[in-house]
Amino acid sequence: MVEIKHILEKCRLMLEMRQLAFAIEMTTLKLLNDQFEMERMDIRNDFLVRGICMKEVDGLMEEPSYYQMKFIPKHARWNYLKNEKDQLAQCIQKALTDLTSSYDKKWDLENFTIANIINILDLYQFTGRASSKRELEIQQMKTWMKENKVNSKQALLFNAYSELLK
Repeated sequence: MVEIKHILEKCRLMLEMRQLAFAIEMTTLKLLNDQFEMERMDIRNDFLVRGICMKEVDGLMEEPSYYQMKFIPKHARWNYLKNEKDQLAQCIQKALTDLTSSYDKKWDLENFTIANIINILDLYQFTGRASSKRELEIQQMKTWMKENKVNSKQALLFNAYSELLK
């Protein structure tokens, strides 16, 4: 079974030391998205069971007030980002900024590198895991940051959501 620490190691091999916090940020974004999609599916099924037509359900699914966790706008969702080709760096920056209003970190990475990081992280599915497993994943991320001397101040998204993700 693939563990989060192995995924992070693969990301580390692709990044320069000064950019390692990006791996944590992208892992956090993936984790948030997986949990969001799981909640989204539950909400969708609830609406359909109530007899609401699919077309109306599709519209309701974009209403942030139905979600208990952080609502993720379409342009910040994992599937949107992994299919983006031309402006990937800008799309990632906008997604991170929209999810964390105080996000001021700018990443100097090529689209190719970002796409490879996304492909690596896409191999790992957070969805449906017990909270004890998520806590272990968060702890592994913290340990990896410490071992690789990642400045936690650069991991703004992780800092903002690590407690929420447990």
